[in-house]
Amino acid sequence: MYVSDLKREFYDVILGKRVLIFVNFDVDAIASCRILQYLLLCDSISYSIIPVQNQNDLISAYKESCEQSNHVILINCGGTLDIVEHLEPTEEKVFFIADSHRPYDVCNIYNDGQVCLLGKSSEKEEIPSYEDIFGNDDDNDETSDHLDGEESDEEVDEEGDEEEIRESKSKRQKLDPAEMVMRRREKRLWHEKRKEILFNYMQFSFYSSSTALLMFELAWKLSRDSNDLLWWAIIGVGEQQLLGKVDSKTSVLDNGKLQSHMIRLAHLSQHGGDSAGTKDALYITHEKDLSLSMYRHWSLLESLKYTPQTASHFHLWTLKGEKKLNEFLAELGLPLSQCRQKYNSMDIELRNDLRSIFQKKVEKYDLEDLIEYSFNSQYGFRPKNSASDFVFALLALLDSAERDKDPADAFHDALECLSNSKMDAVYRGIELAKLQQMAIGKEVHTCLDMGHVINAGPCLYAVIQDGTPDAKYYGHPHSLLMLGQFLLKAHISRARGRGLRARELPLIISSPSATRPSHCLLLGLPPLSLDSPKNLIGKAFEQAAENTQTEITSVFFDSSVIEINSEFRSNFLDSLFSLLE
Repeated sequence: MYVSDLKREFYDVILGKRVLIFVNFDVDAIASCRILQYLLLCDSISYSIIPVQNQNDLISAYKESCEQSNHVILINCGGTLDIVEHLEPTEEKVFFIADSHRPYDVCNIYNDGQVCLLGKSSEKEEIPSYEDIFGNDDDNDETSDHLDGEESDEEVDEEGDEEEIRESKSKRQKLDPAEMVMRRREKRLWHEKRKEILFNYMQFSFYSSSTALLMFELAWKLSRDSNDLLWWAIIGVGEQQLLGKVDSKTSVLDNGKLQSHMIRLAHLSQHGGDSAGTKDALYITHEKDLSLSMYRHWSLLESLKYTPQTASHFHLWTLKGEKKLNEFLAELGLPLSQCRQKYNSMDIELRNDLRSIFQKKVEKYDLEDLIEYSFNSQYGFRPKNSASDFVFALLALLDSAERDKDPADAFHDALECLSNSKMDAVYRGIELAKLQQMAIGKEVHTCLDMGHVINAGPCLYAVIQDGTPDAKYYGHPHSLLMLGQFLLKAHISRARGRGLRARELPLIISSPSATRPSHCLLLGLPPLSLDSPKNLIGKAFEQAAENTQTEITSVFFDSSVIEINSEFRSNFLDSLFSLLE
């Protein structure tokens, strides 16, 4: 059931009790966990944090640790599967789910008391009514009892209890044959309608508003909000926008809420309600900025080269494209010697005027989206960072390319970044993110040169083979998503006249798994022509696996990415293409 009063129906319930927290491997979940962790520490609530990457991890981790607490919190995990069926909890267990994945499982929505969904339902989720899913169960049970009675009498042997047989016959005589036929027909039609309603409800996977924003609003209602908590919420929202998880309407609404909170907290700090003026104070601004990947920590030339938007626009995988970029920089009045230096080493006048310099020419080059509003932060007198810088750093730390690194250690490295005293961890993450972006950019270049993006009719697909250099950088779901989005934009840009057709096709991309040898990840991206990021590939994956009897070894919480054995990939893709036709 949905829980809208987070303070009374959620926080007051766990107050003074030990809680068990399962957290998904994504930036929004980590930011949400950090906010909740702060609130729990304020009230001396004991807790255990357990990171989980997929459904199998969640089930096994719950079985190992379920005895620790009767109150379980699931952050960005668990909402899309029937919790009671999969985890088989005892009656005293209560689950609080804060999950941005949609659609929620209907059993979680209509569970009365044991499963609590934090937040409010929205109309775009199109949740089916209780009557359509469960309403006729009682009638169906009665009908099935009568129908089962007929079969049971046939199975009774000659030595059976005659009195029981007479009783069952007398019960059946209450229904005449015509009525029994009608009930059978009604039951069949109801099940067919129910199956169709559930299919329509579950066929598209998508994301709702950020869970980190939900947790910040809880902190606000508890009067424990601050600039630090707001910045963590901004990072959670920023990840959804950077990876294209939500539509433009949701982005605008979430940014509007964050901006109003930023203004409110700034007003409070000016009137002595905060630690403003100290050397370690956090300042947050919302201003127009260049939407280039980590340009404050890179050279301007490399940032332009490995940002998907500019790389696709100028075709930077070709010599002609590099020449066009140099002409663009010359027209801006930016010397190449300055563009090749790290941002902090550029002339201070150029640095300060960089946005206005780009502003003059973006319309001419059809690059209006290169300048957008962005949230930036600054701790005291340290260099300024944008929310996207933190997102890149956290993603790189989560999808660690180091061999034999425990995923739990990578999770805690990412969690450590969200502390103003651990800026060294952020800068280390940004350095890893730069290596990751370079590897992704080079792989896009290779795929386009070698013609690895193939039109299969109903969709595009690309396969990164085992043994590919730098495959370790995109062997995780988030890094593969960034590679797929970059590759899809670049392919459409290169297609030119054929680009209109390519914009209407989804992309299926596969790469070797970074965690399991001889296995591969498969990820589906919706067509770029759709403004809505709703994705039907997850349902197609499920049906293709059923048709080919392929075992999905890792079921992630985002159904649009799965892991299977590489041996079965060809048959699986053939079945998938036939389904999408």
